[in-house]
Amino acid sequence: MVLRRKPTSPEAFIEAANSSDSTESLNRIQQLEEELAEKQQQSQSLVSEIDQLRSRTLDETEKTQLQLQIDELRDQLKTTQGETDYPISRIRRNEHQPRQTFDVEVAAMILSLEREGQLDPVMIFDDGTLFDGECRWRAASQIGWKTLKTVFVPRPDDRTIRRRAYLTSLHRQSLNPLDRAEALVAIACDHVEGISAVEVPRIVSRVQKRIKRKSLSLDSELHRQSVDVQQASLLALKSEGINISDTEASVFLTLLGLQEHPTSLERNVFNTLNLTSDLKDAVRQQRLGCSQALILNGLTAERLKITERRALSLRQKGVKMVVEQSLTDAQTKQWVAEQKHRLVSPDGNAPVRHVEADRFIKSINNFDWEEVVPSMTIEQHQELRQHLELLLEHLNSREPS
Repeated sequence: MVLRRKPTSPEAFIEAANSSDSTESLNRIQQLEEELAEKQQQSQSLVSEIDQLRSRTLDETEKTQLQLQIDELRDQLKTTQGETDYPISRIRRNEHQPRQTFDVEVAAMILSLEREGQLDPVMIFDDGTLFDGECRWRAASQIGWKTLKTVFVPRPDDRTIRRRAYLTSLHRQSLNPLDRAEALVAIACDHVEGISAVEVPRIVSRVQKRIKRKSLSLDSELHRQSVDVQQASLLALKSEGINISDTEASVFLTLLGLQEHPTSLERNVFNTLNLTSDLKDAVRQQRLGCSQALILNGLTAERLKITERRALSLRQKGVKMVVEQSLTDAQTKQWVAEQKHRLVSPDGNAPVRHVEADRFIKSINNFDWEEVVPSMTIEQHQELRQHLELLLEHLNSREPS
């Protein structure tokens, strides 16, 4: 017969712990606590170093250093907290994740998980929101896994989450222009008080036009310079007579701080925000390139003088052609031109556009009304109104042949 010891009461345990016989145990507990605190401090230090590296453009040596630090941090987290088999059904995507297009990477990750298993844990916040590892989570969900190896990270504020997620995606995997545009607009709204999403690209365009009118330009490497240099560059523009408000300057500094050049964003990124909703879906779900999407975006009901339903059908036909036949930008432009030709002139005799008229239309589109009109004299205002009214009268009285 085995006699079982009577359980020790809480009071007796405390008394024993305070006795001289337990001094060695208490010292050991204190030592372990100090070691754990030291490891946690090391982890926090590594996180800071990793964030600093991710916040700028890296050369090959720095990329290697970044990967080594990430590996070291992962090992420390495994040591201090261990890996947890966390239910996939309780994991949810990070709403601040700038990437929304994952199909190619997920397909590759499915093969990796099936052949090699999960090599690295995903990182989530305490509420189950993903911080890192969305491709693994999506792939595991598609192949029917129930859990993923997981480590937990402390949750910063939403602004920090969005910014870190963007910089991580910027350096580890390329974002398509549409994902970049929407993420940058959201981050700018986080950091600049009182602006809306639609104002961000407008501010960039407006300031760029003022700079061009003075025959000036931003340093092409300004987004890779220090904050002090970036601020000094904006002050220099003001000294050249270019009006830049505090809000506009804050938007520019926010974008520059994310290693994005406003000139490049205006030309190559923010224009994707004007895509129709069906083309945005095609970019994310059908692997349509953003450059081809922008070309197809010209097939609108307003421009073609057709119904919305017919324009949508035409764009969908274009998406199918581009994706299935892997059309280049030039081939896509040719296809769009053919569709416009059929719509404008079914008999094959397309009207010739007047060059001067096209130039005038372009000049009106590029005119900075918000900047110029408030600064005009009363006399200029009256003259402009008279000219516009006269032009409108001529347009209304004579239909083009």
